[in-house]
Amino acid sequence: MYKDISPKNVIFAGLATSVEYFDFALFAYVTVFISAAFFPDSNSTVATIKTFGMFAAGYLMRPIGGIFFGNLGDKVGRKKVLIITVALMAISTAIIAFTPSYQQIGIVSVLLIIFARMIQGFSIGSEYNGVLAILSEQAPDNKRGLITAFGTFFSGFGVFLGTVVVFLFSSFLSESQMHLYGWRYAL
Repeated sequence: MYKDISPKNVIFAGLATSVEYFDFALFAYVTVFISAAFFPDSNSTVATIKTFGMFAAGYLMRPIGGIFFGNLGDKVGRKKVLIITVALMAISTAIIAFTPSYQQIGIVSVLLIIFARMIQGFSIGSEYNGVLAILSEQAPDNKRGLITAFGTFFSGFGVFLGTVVVFLFSSFLSESQMHLYGWRYAL
């Protein structure tokens, strides 16, 4: 059976992957600012460790999201699941960006960030594998390896874009501005 994948589908899958990994990686890049906003009473080392604990919450949810969305993709289609996971990633990233600091709402802020990180992990748990499945299923047999390589390329590209965005924000904003609002705009 001859299959042909349109460049539009490769670009759609690639952009979805880039957005997911961009959002997921940004949290790690702005850890120092997040730790100051949500753990102000801790010394900087302890605050950073606590923030990485919030980061880890996302990783703990990845296998659960992978199983859930992998099964759902088999039932309703991978493209629909991809749209859902990208939307979940966008919503959870917005929650992180708009959550008031610890000084404003106390422990609720930390719980909101952990919740948002768990949603991010749940979302990204299936996104990469789902994109590879979409690309592989639509690629001609003799181009399957090449086409699925775009999934890997675009995930790395999303992480790279996150690096560039944080670099640009931290280059043009002062450290004080980054602590106050810059990290939120980067998200």
